[in-house]
Amino acid sequence: MAWVAGAVILLGLAGFYFYRGYAPGGGSGCIKMLPLPYCLNGQEISYVDRLALGFEVPAGTEIKAPFDGIYVQLLPEGYMEGDPLGKFMVSTADENSSVFVAGLHTPAVASWANVKKGDVIARMLEDTLPLHAESGSNLVIYTENYDTANLFR
Repeated sequence: MAWVAGAVILLGLAGFYFYRGYAPGGGSGCIKMLPLPYCLNGQEISYVDRLALGFEVPAGTEIKAPFDGIYVQLLPEGYMEGDPLGKFMVSTADENSSVFVAGLHTPAVASWANVKKGDVIARMLEDTLPLHAESGSNLVIYTENYDTANLFR
């Protein structure tokens, strides 16, 4: 009977370890903005001359707000109504810190909306091509004046 209890404890610890996963940069965790199992497959990449996290996620994947703040849709120059949307940010209320997300998506909230940590703010579109060819990442996340480690559970 003791071996059954030991096996259950061991399986529980292993499950916790895999849930926490590996955070790029040496930390551990699952990125708060994505559901399991996609939150675990991030890779450190260079994107637009920045250190970023790249993820390969399927269409329909929900992207959640990492903290209470303001959702801002960033429209590219020459944007026309109906064009696929490629980039947004979530800023802290004081707008001093931001998390940027690049990837073809459908917004779930209006631009300049106040969002709460965990709110669904966007969903990935179908047929999204990689933004980063080497990693196959079709979703890229990077920060400005915000500690990337805080994006992990």
